Amino acid sequence: MKIKEEAAIQQPKKSTIKTFTYEDLQTSGVGYEFDKDRMLKAFRSMGFNPLHCIFEFIDNSIDAESTIIKITWKANKDRNNQFDFGCNDDGCGIEPENMHPSFCVVGTPVDNYDWDRTGHFGMGGSAGIMNMMESGTADISSVHNNIYCTLYITHTREGGMSWGLPKDKIDINSNLPNGTNIKIPTNITGHTDGPIKRSASVVYYPHFHRDENFKLEINGQNIAF
Repeated sequence: MKIKEEAAIQQPKKSTIKTFTYEDLQTSGVGYEFDKDRMLKAFRSMGFNPLHCIFEFIDNSIDAESTIIKITWKANKDRNNQFDFGCNDDGCGIEPENMHPSFCVVGTPVDNYDWDRTGHFGMGGSAGIMNMMESGTADISSVHNNIYCTLYITHTREGGMSWGLPKDKIDINSNLPNGTNIKIPTNITGHTDGPIKRSASVVYYPHFHRDENFKLEINGQNIAF
């Protein structure tokens, strides 16, 4: 009797795995899907280095018809000498309704994209923030036709992302000139501004040749073209 009881205990349980039927199979669809938890890590492995990221923001400022672009790239002693990045321009600015699509959506819809733009198909701003900022909060403020607004983007070390466009920070009568100001606390160390200045003098020479009013400043130094 005891042996029979043990045998009964050792019998395997019936499988609870759901049996797949072809009635459940999705046979068509539109567009790729992305796992949000892995998207940040995926973009960070695409080969963007700090120089690429900085130039993406300069390209975006040029597309906004900026004539003066000021870049800051300075180590922050309070953050273990990780670099703080800043990009300030006098371009056309960004409307409040376009702040989220510009920096939180990967890729500009084709219908809205001008093919003669310098930026990379509307991916530059988003990819730049993804790669430069492992954790922290980016502050992006812009003025377009007198309307001022601010967008905040926060990354966590675990790969999380959140954003906010506070209505109480939208001013429809700012009386401020058009332009965009971007501040990003990067997690990058060891990259000085020397290579950035040298590369910028070559990369943006063609644009200066087309527009002699164009000025690019990096850490307070005007780049000679």
